Parts: sequence; C-alpha cells; structure tokens
Amino acid sequence: MKIGFLDTYTWDYNIETPYREPLGGTQSAICYLAEALAAQGNQVFLLNNTSESGMLRGVDCRRRVVDKSNLELLRSLDFLVIVNIVGKALEIKPFLGKNTKLILWIHNEPGFVFLQGFNNKGEINACDAFVFVSDWQRQQFQRCFGIDSNRSCVLRNAIAPCFANIFPDNISIRSQKSQPPILAYTSTPFRGLDILLKVFPEIRQAVPGTRLKVFSSMKVHQIDDNDNQLFFGQLYRQCQETEGVEYIGSIPQPELVRQLRSVAVLAYPNTYSETSSIAVIEAMASGCRIVTSELAALPETTAGFARLVSMSGVENLASVTNWKRADKPDWEGYTRRFLEATVAVLKEGATAGDATADHHLRQQVEYVNRGCIWSVRSREWVEWLNSISVKPVRVAEQMIAESLVDLEAAQAYFVKGNRLKDAGRLDESIANYKKALEFNWEDAEYHKKLAEVYVLQGEFESAIACCNLALKFQPNFAPAYLTMGNALHAQEKLEMAIKAYLQALEIQPIFAEANANLGSMYYKLGQLAQATNYYQKALVINPNLCSVNVMLGDVLQQQGKLDAAIACYQKVLQLQPGDTRTAEKISSLTAQQQQPETADRNFIELEPESGAQQPVSVNKDEGYGLQPSSINLPPSQTLENLNTPFTNPAEVSEQVTSLNVPDSGQLANYQEVEPYKRLAEDYLVQGKIKEAIVACQQALKIRPDFIHAYVTLGNALQAGGKIEAAIRSYFQALELQPNFAEVRANIGSMYFKMGRLEEAIAHYQQAIALSPDLAGAHWNLGKVYHKHGDIEAAIACFKRTSELNPQLVGADFHFNLANRLFSQGKRDEAIESYEKALAIKPDWAEAYGNIGSARSQQGDLDAAIAYYQKAVALKPELEVLHFNLGNSYLQQNKYEEAITYYQNTLKIKPDWPEVHANLGSCFSMQGRLEEALVSYQQALGLKPDWAEVYCRMGHIQKQDKPLEAIAHFEKAIECNPKFSEAHQQLCDLLSHSTNLAGARKVADKYCENCGENAPVMSATAYVFSYLQSGVSKQAIQKLEEIEKLCYEKVETFSVMELKLLYEIFLFAVSHLRDNREKNASFYRLIAKEYYQKAVPHRPVNRIKSANYPGQKPLKIGFLSKHFRRHSVGWCSEALIRELSRITPHVHLYVTGKLHRDEVTQRFEEMAGKFYWPKKYPNGFADGGEILAEVVQDDLDVLIDLDSMTVPTNVEVLYQYPAGICVSWLGFDAPYISDNHYFLCDEHTHPPGVEKNYLEQLVRLPVCSVAIGELQSIPVNREAIRNALGIGLDQMTYLCVAPGRKTNPEMVQAQVKILKEVPDSLLIRKGQGDADVIHSTYREECEIQGVDFGRIKFIGQTRTEEEHRAIYYVADVLLDSYPYNGGTHNLEALWANLPVVTRSGDQYLSRMGYAFLKSANLDVGAAWSWEEYTQWGVKFGRDSSFRNAVKQHLVKSKQPEHLAPLWNPKKLAEDMYEVFQKLLAK
Repeated sequence: MKIGFLDTYTWDYNIETPYREPLGGTQSAICYLAEALAAQGNQVFLLNNTSESGMLRGVDCRRRVVDKSNLELLRSLDFLVIVNIVGKALEIKPFLGKNTKLILWIHNEPGFVFLQGFNNKGEINACDAFVFVSDWQRQQFQRCFGIDSNRSCVLRNAIAPCFANIFPDNISIRSQKSQPPILAYTSTPFRGLDILLKVFPEIRQAVPGTRLKVFSSMKVHQIDDNDNQLFFGQLYRQCQETEGVEYIGSIPQPELVRQLRSVAVLAYPNTYSETSSIAVIEAMASGCRIVTSELAALPETTAGFARLVSMSGVENLASVTNWKRADKPDWEGYTRRFLEATVAVLKEGATAGDATADHHLRQQVEYVNRGCIWSVRSREWVEWLNSISVKPVRVAEQMIAESLVDLEAAQAYFVKGNRLKDAGRLDESIANYKKALEFNWEDAEYHKKLAEVYVLQGEFESAIACCNLALKFQPNFAPAYLTMGNALHAQEKLEMAIKAYLQALEIQPIFAEANANLGSMYYKLGQLAQATNYYQKALVINPNLCSVNVMLGDVLQQQGKLDAAIACYQKVLQLQPGDTRTAEKISSLTAQQQQPETADRNFIELEPESGAQQPVSVNKDEGYGLQPSSINLPPSQTLENLNTPFTNPAEVSEQVTSLNVPDSGQLANYQEVEPYKRLAEDYLVQGKIKEAIVACQQALKIRPDFIHAYVTLGNALQAGGKIEAAIRSYFQALELQPNFAEVRANIGSMYFKMGRLEEAIAHYQQAIALSPDLAGAHWNLGKVYHKHGDIEAAIACFKRTSELNPQLVGADFHFNLANRLFSQGKRDEAIESYEKALAIKPDWAEAYGNIGSARSQQGDLDAAIAYYQKAVALKPELEVLHFNLGNSYLQQNKYEEAITYYQNTLKIKPDWPEVHANLGSCFSMQGRLEEALVSYQQALGLKPDWAEVYCRMGHIQKQDKPLEAIAHFEKAIECNPKFSEAHQQLCDLLSHSTNLAGARKVADKYCENCGENAPVMSATAYVFSYLQSGVSKQAIQKLEEIEKLCYEKVETFSVMELKLLYEIFLFAVSHLRDNREKNASFYRLIAKEYYQKAVPHRPVNRIKSANYPGQKPLKIGFLSKHFRRHSVGWCSEALIRELSRITPHVHLYVTGKLHRDEVTQRFEEMAGKFYWPKKYPNGFADGGEILAEVVQDDLDVLIDLDSMTVPTNVEVLYQYPAGICVSWLGFDAPYISDNHYFLCDEHTHPPGVEKNYLEQLVRLPVCSVAIGELQSIPVNREAIRNALGIGLDQMTYLCVAPGRKTNPEMVQAQVKILKEVPDSLLIRKGQGDADVIHSTYREECEIQGVDFGRIKFIGQTRTEEEHRAIYYVADVLLDSYPYNGGTHNLEALWANLPVVTRSGDQYLSRMGYAFLKSANLDVGAAWSWEEYTQWGVKFGRDSSFRNAVKQHLVKSKQPEHLAPLWNPKKLAEDMYEVFQKLLAK
C-alpha cells in the first residue's frame, strides 16, 4: 500500500522530531502513524515544510514543493491523506492518479479557522473520505456541515511510543507516585491553566504539601518564544509566583515520561472543545488519575477512568486568543466543582487501600497499552483503507487475516496466561499464550509475554525467537528488546545482550529496567564506571528499585566509595525495613570507615515536654560557589556550626501510657477484687509504693487470674526500683492475655532501664504490632533507637508519635527535630517540623529564621526573605538574620538591599569577616571596585589567611592592574595550595602576558595540586598556557584527555567548569586540531550544557515588527569589545562604514572594557548610536544591561563580532533580542541554537557542512569578508633588509604567527622549503615563548641539515602600522595551520605579498583559502603539508611567477578590476539584502 501524508502548515518537522523535541499533537500523530504504517510494510511518504528530507524510520520525508519528483509521487499513491485543512482538495485533485483516494484527516473542532471550507460543497465532494478522531467530533461535523456518515470513519489517536509499557507487571504503580502528591498540567496554556492556578492554593491547603508541575507552552506549535511570552507570559509568571508550583514548560516526550511517572493526578480543567486529547491518554498511560471536564470528547477519551466535572451553566468556551476564564462569573460554578473534584481524588488516593488503588491504576494503564498505541491504530487504518480502496490491496491476505483474528477470545486467553504466569504455573501459561496467538498472531505483546515465560523455564532460544516475532510485528517495541537481552544474558552472551538493551534504550530512553540490566552486563565485564553510570540512570527513572540500589551499592563498594555505597543500602532499608542482609552490609561498611562522631553529638535532646528553656539556633545559608567572574564569596569553612547540636536523650524511659479501662463485662467478672486494684492505683499516685504492692497481692490471692492486678503490681514494683520483679509481674499478665500491647510496651521500658536495648526494641515492636496507634510506644521506641545509634529510625518514631498524639511532644521537640532534619538535607520535612513548633509557640524568631534558611537552600529566595523578615521583626538584635537577608538579596542580584542588610549586621557585630567579604562582593558587582577592595581588606584584617578574598581582589584587578592581581593570586595559593580558582586565574593572567614560562610552571603546579579534584579547570589552564607558548604536543594530549572526560560526565560539571570549557578551552581546540566533525561534536556538547546552566535566562518581551520587508531602513546592531586597534576592529570597520551609508540606524554596543583610541573614535563617528556600558560588575561588562539597551532599541538585526571569545556577546545573543540574531567574523559559530544565523561564504563553508553546525549557515553571494585600506608606515625595503642582514634580492619568506598557531608540522614544512630553496631566509614574527619557538625551529633545522641562522626572529612593534612594514620587506607569506592567519593574511594580500596557505576541514583552517578566492587568486592554497611545501618552493624558485601574483594583487585593487576582497561596499549591499530576506521569512 502506498500512502502519502500532506501537511500544509508551515511547521518544520520530520519523523524524528517528536522523539527529540516538543511537537503539537496533530503533527506528532502524523509522525507516529506514518512510522507504524511503514513498519507494517507499506510505502509511506510525508510531504510538509521540513528542512531535513530523507528516509527516516522507514518514512520518505520530503519538502512540500512542486517539482517533478513530488508530482510523480502524487500520481502513484493509493491514498493521499491531507491533515486539518479544507480548501486544497480541488487544487490537488488534478495532480492525483485516477485510483488515488483523497482523504481528509481532521483533528480540530468545526469552528477551527482552516476548516471553514466545509461550507464549500465542491471541496467536500472532491474528498473521497473523512477521518475523525472521536465519535463526538464526527457528530459535530455532521450537525454543522451535513457530512455523510458513509463517507467518514472514526480512527482514534494514540500515545507516543515512549509512553507504552512504562510499568512492568511486577511493580506497584502506586508505589511510583510521589508523596506528598504531585499534580500535573500538560496541555497548551489556553485550555484551562488559568483556572487551575486560581484554585491550586486551595488544593494545597486541603491537601498539604501538594505540588503542581506545569508542562505547558506554545513551543509545541513552533510558536516564537517572544510571541509565546506575549500571549501567555502572565500565566507563566503566575506559575512562578504561586507557592508549590513549578513551571517547566514543554519538554521532549521521553523526559515527560520520566516526570509523569511520579505524578499522582493530571489536573486538567479543560475549557476548550477537545476532539481527542492525546495529553490525557498519555497521562493515563503514566498511571495518573485524571480530573477533567465533561466537555466535548473527553468522556469518550477517558473511557470511564476519569473524574469528570460537570460543565453546567458554562458558556463561551475558550480559544487560543480568548482564553481567560478563571474570573468569569459564568465559570465560577465549574471552577468550584473542579476544585472539589481534585481535592476528593487526592484524598481518595491517600486513603484507598494499596491493592484497590493499584488495581484501578493497572486497569487504566493496561487499557491504554492494549488499544491506544500506534501499532494497533495503524492496523485499523489499513483495514479501513482497504475497505474504501478502488483496487483492494492484498484482499486475499486481508480476508485470511480477518478470519483468524478474534480479539476478544485472544484477550481472554492472554489474561489467563498472565494469571498462570504469576502463579508459577508456567506450562499452562505457555499453552494459553499460544492459544491467544492462534486468534491474533500479529500481537507483539503476546509474543513478548511468551518469551518471558520461556526465559523463566530456561528455554532461551525459544524466548529469542518469540522476541524476534514481536519485533517483526512492532519494530519499536522496547520491552521485546529487554526480554531478548535477558535471554542472551542468561546464555552468557553479554555483548549481544548489551546490544539488545541499548536498542531498547534507543527506542525508549526512560526505561529503568533496560538501564539496570545494562549496568549488570558491564558489572560482569568488570567495567565498573559504566555499570555505575547505568545503575544511576535506572534509579533516576525509578528510585524505588531495591535490587538496583543493592547492585549499585555493591559496585560503589568495590570502587572504594563507601559513603555512596552506604547511602544506596540505606535506601534499600527505607524500602524494605526488614532486609537483614542489607543491614549487615551497612554495619560492615561503617566499621571500615574512620570512627564517626558519636550519635550523642549529632542528635537533639528528646525529652518529655517540660517548662525548661531549650537552647536555640538559626541556620545560616550555605553554598555560595565561587565563579571565575562571579558574584559571591563563599562564607568561611570555619564559621560556627549553624545547627543546634543533638545531645543525649533522657536516660530513663517513662511508663508508656495508662492502661485501658476494662469494659463492663470485665468489671462484672472481677467485681470482688476490683476495689483492691483501684486502691493500689490510688496508693501509686500518692507515692505509697509498699501499700500499692500489698493491695495488688491481696487481689491476686482472691483471683489469681486478674490481669490488671498483675499490671498494676508491675507498675508499683518498677516505681520502687524492683525492675526484674516488675518484668516478672508483667509477664504473668501476658500469660493470661498475650495480646496486651500496653504491657509489652512496659516490659520494653523495663529492659530500656536495664540497658538491654535489643530486648527493649523487640517488646516495643511487639506492642506496636498489636496496637499500631499506641503513641507512647512509638515515643519510647524512638528513645531506644536513639540510644542504640539508629538516628533515622529514632526520627521516624518521634514523627509518628507527633502524628498520633501531638500533646505528647512540644514546641522544643519540633524545633530540635527540625534542626536534625535540616542537617540531613530533608528540608521539606524540617520546614514542617518548624511550622509545628510555631503552631505551639508563634513568636519564635529562630524558627522563622530556620524556615527562611531551608527555603533559601531550596532556591525559593522570595519565601526565604519573607521568613527572615518575620524573624527580624520579632528579634531585630539577632545579627545572623540580617546576614541571611543580605545573602538572599545577593543571590537575587539585588545589591543595594544586600548592602543595607550587611551594614545592619556590622552595626551589631562589626568584626564578622564574612559580612565584610560579601559586602565587597556586592560593591564589586555594582562596579564600585575601590569600595569592594576596601571591604575585602577589612575582611582580611579580621581573617588574614583567607585565600578566597585574595583571589576576589585579584579577579577585579586583573584587567587594569595585572601585576597587583598576580600578587593577590599568588598570596591566595600560598594560603591554600589546593585553591583551584586562584591557580586558574593566575595561569590565565600569565598566559596572556609575556611570561609564558611562568604560566606553564603555574599550570604544572595547578595540575599537581588540584588535578584530581578539579580536572577540567586545571586542564584548561594547562592547555591554554602550553598552547600560548607554542608547545602544541602536550596541549593536544591534555585536550584529548579532557575531551574524553567531557563526553563521559559533562552533565555533572559545575557552572565554573562549563564557563572555562566554553570560553577558553573551545578556543584552543581549533588551534590544535583540524577535524570539523570532531570539533563540532565537542562544541555542541559543551555549548548545550553551557547555555542550559551558565548563561542567565532573561525573558525578552519583543515582537517581530509586522512590516518586514518594509520600506524603512533596517536597524542593525553590532556587539563587540573590540571597536579599537584589534583584528575585529580592522576587519569590520569598512563594512560597518558602508552599512551606515545604507541605513542611518547602525548601533554599536561595547561589551567589555575598551581603551578608546582613534579607531574607536572612527567607529563612534560612523555609528548612529555608540553605547558604552554604564557599569562593570567585577570589572566586566554587564550582559543584562546591554541586553536591556538592545531590546529598547528594537533592532531588526543584531550581529555578534566575537562569538564565544566574549561571553557577554553570546549571553545577549542567546536571549534573541532582535528580529534576527547573527554571528560573524571573530571566530567560529557559538552554537547557541538553530534559530540563530552564521554568516559565511561558499569557500569558508562549502556545501554539506551544515550538519556540523547548530546555527543556520547563511552564505553571502561572493565573499564574507571585505576590507578597506590597511595603512603602513613608509617602507624603505632596502634599508630594512640591510638592517636585518638580508640581501636586496635574497628570497625571503615571512611567517607571522603567535605561539598558539605554531606547531612542529608547520615548522617542519617551512624548514623544508628553506632547504629546497637555497640561500632563502625566513623571517619569523609573533608572540609566544621565544625560547620554545626558537628551540622548535633549531631542532628541525638540525634534523634537516639547514643552517638555523637562515631564520630571522623579530619582535613586536609599537603599532600595527609599523608591524605592516614587514610585509613590504618579504617576498612570500607562509600561513599558519590549523588556525590560519586572519588579519595577517589580509595584511599580506593588501601589501601585494603572495600567500601560501594550508587549507583544511574546519572554517578556521579555510580562511586563507577563502581570502585568496576573494582576491580572484587560484594559486597558493595547499591541502596538505606536501603541497604547502611545493607552493613555497615554486614561489621561491620562480621569480616571474611570484611577480605575476604580485601584479595580479595590485590590479585587483583598481576600481575597474576590483576584487570582492577589497569591495566592502558590495559586501555591505549583499549583507543588507540577506538581512531583508531573512526578516521577510
């Protein structure tokens, strides 16, 4: 069958898209159905607006253009399915074959704008059939347009493949759900999110601790971020401002699977006419309860599994542009009903029995997995298409198949097989699965289940055969690959098993079992790091897999990571408290570790409530990471302990509870002795112990079976200190009534008093087993656990006591318990305990302060500030509260407020060094550097050896006072030799100086001291210092070492590490290696993490102007810190001048400290606006300030000239503040996003390199660089040659290259040229370590037998004009590689000097070649070192050839022969036209 899908929308997607990024429901459905139809052996085509054509997942994806190939395709199709639009049928029909059926597949409601064509009878008649996604939808179209039901069919939607079979049969779905519960909203924002946000605070109040995760944006519809914010920004902000709500936005489907796995309820107060709702079906597959409206097709979609809310009284349903319903009067009733329904479902979930609730969820999940998947839907499509086909396709086969398929019978046998499998009756199970397959042979799930049983029986080959059949019928069925892997594993075919598990993960990345089994494979192979990686991935997906926690613990133990192993085993005990083997492992590992602090030092005093005042404390904020250019200085590691220390519990355990009063029947049975028991109890109250004992004994003489007399006697004996006698009395009571919980508890108390803790624990546990709500037993068991050293168990008991009998504990208990929980990182639980303390003692400032600290550590700084302010209002003299407020405002970048609170702190405690240091950080971030230095000096006066502060001072001085900065960094290292940042900063500063030997020495020391703990940072310093020096071999070795580490664990890197990698390390890569694919892959890897974690995300409210490509001149902005005497300045000046003649709106934004010179002045004169930053936080330009200025200027085009070499540029560009955002000139592309552009030409970026870029490549028509005049001082060639000892006619080569562009291969080629051209010389000019560079050339000369004296090394000149004189002295320039000379090549060509360049793969290796082509030259470009040598020799030996090239260059600058390289006016015109076209898209 040959089927085509035609989507006339403008969306750019293909079959792969929904697997890697959010995509709307309709377009996802097209992709998944097309893939499923192709898997059945059909020929399937997708024609849409894709930019990536090709055969993907069996589907031929094509761009929707009218060309010969597509027209031929249309004529050959059996069916063409048009999606969601009416009005194209009459237009398309003539292009179809005579037997081609035209089908309209409709996903929207009748009022949808693109479906108004249903009123056109001609259009309707041109369609052969209509497919709807629900019965409700079809009824609406029949009512509105009179569609003939005989021409239509309902074929429902299904779930994305990654949502299928999430939960294995052997686990409880309910156990995967978080507690407290999580709600989710997963649809687009206009379908009721406003109502949910309105009622959520009341939901949270009714069910405390409930959270809401919002997975919603218009990105799924490929809506521009700016438009998304314009229409729904208010909603997103409301999410972020509402307590308990986490706004996540649209995410790829595999990640959504992982998130929904722990969600209890999909809260969907739908206000829109849903025709199907794939979001709801996928939530059902994820085991979420559904609360939604009864509107439209939702009752049909949810199939009886949802709590549907009545829409009675509601009018005016929502639309994309008119969606606000939360405060509409006619929606108030529905809003209230939705609130009540959601709360009811949450409470049901909390109270329902595990088995009942899990059965309901399992039924719901199985309903979706059995029928709502695309493999089933595709079969339904094929069956229906056959029924309407003019030429029935495979009719005979279809009839035979239909005769065999009895789905109802098949399902009955399948269910029975499952039950028998679970009961261990495997042979009978196999028989039933086979019977099911007789009725439905093509069901992949049946084959997979049969394979599982074969694995259990050890029939592994049969299992593998079944898995292969399952995959034949459903190729992307991840569980079948899992089962196959298990069979292969059992056969010890580990490598094959690994391949099977990896295939499962490729299809379904969020597959815990596949990750876990892969971990086991690698463990068996001895690859522990890989095993750890996959076990951890499995636990991220499902933290409650006990066996995986055990296996990970075993691997970590073998790796010597004992703390981490213990944490895994403790997780197992949380899940399985009775697991003695795991408990023994913990005990064994703990014994291996150093002796820990005693429990006494780590626990609070847990004592019966009394009037005694308990000590209090406030937790200070922690965790201020130090960044290279960052704001915060971390508080000292030696600050006072911030948590109240835990002390010993009371040594004496109190009696548990009073005994229950016997019922009237018991009293009647013992009336004659009851007075004695009451008398004994009265004596006990009065402290008359002996009398109490006598009364009990008297009662027992009369009735030896009087249980309560034994109990009271035991109480009296223990009160008299006769513990063992009391135990005997209690045991006599138990002989008469073994299930007497209170008595067992009292025996536990006796053993506690005697120090026999194990026996005490056993009796308390027995008491609790008999009476689970016995609060006193929980309380005293907690005390025993605490004394026993089991702190976690103790806390659990105390918390249970508080739940059962809050009066048994008081405010001090809750406060101290909260402190303990806080110290363990259990912040939500700590907050809950602090709030309980406040409920008893409302004016407790320290409790408010500690809640503030917990909220701060959770990242909720606004809440933290609110609690700190409450605390300050109650206790303004508590200095730590002011300090914490200052820290919170500092983290929010509210420096003035932070300064105020730090100054308030110093009024109370003026000698607090951390406050002075953080005050310095605030001043530094405001650019008030002198005040910052004063504060830092005050901090050092109080704490003289504080390395971090010395480093901070060096950091803010390194641009203006480098020598002072070096002294500060050296002092920091002296104070703390392992302080990574100080090493890094010192090495960076020296690497940009002439003291490169010193830089390498520092780098070596850095690696020695910090290489193990800071491998990325130290390696970056090492690579850059050695690269700058010209020692490329060692730099490459370290580069490859760190590159491997990045691929293994980049996602774990800190922000500081990512900044160094992106801003420094990547710059080095292109100097050391010419491998476009490898480099691009590495750039992508680092850039992705960098933009996610290291770049501030600042929403930009900007709308594209509606007048593109209007008549007004474009507003064009340039970002750079190099509008001065610098390569970027020289190469951009002429182009920018020409653009300023086309449009008056050329804006230049300085993005770093810039020392103004005459070139800067020229830029200022040509620009319509020249913006200087107003502040320099830490001495660097503020990206937020520049971004705000760019947004205010409402640019059409923003051009970045520096790429990743200037972080401020990419920070601004990342926010996309202009109509289009472009990188050009200064370096390779910054790898920001596929919405950004990179300007190039066909020579720098030949066809086919697009795949290696994230940005869209825009090739300018002729060239991408053009310059004006490059001035030089007047040159007396003869005089300079004489001064250098060079003969007037002596052949002289020139190489201008810094150390970072110098490598042994280049040196070898240049020396070889000298050898082949006798009497020739080489002038070598450039920065770098002179000793290293001289040594490199000397050694190569010795190897090749060339006189080292033939190389003339010359130093730097004062100005560029003096520097350029050397090009008029030489005869040929020998270019560098793999990083070509940019400005140096242009300077040479401007001086009419022939150039030999080695060209390569990456952009930066093709600059020389591109310049030659732009100068209309086809000579001098080599593609190997051998060819490079040949060109050098030819130029050296053939003076006429050399002179011809010189004359060509002279001619190329004449107006009538002007080459593109010297025509910035033409380049400006081309560039402007390109911008207009891009804006008009």
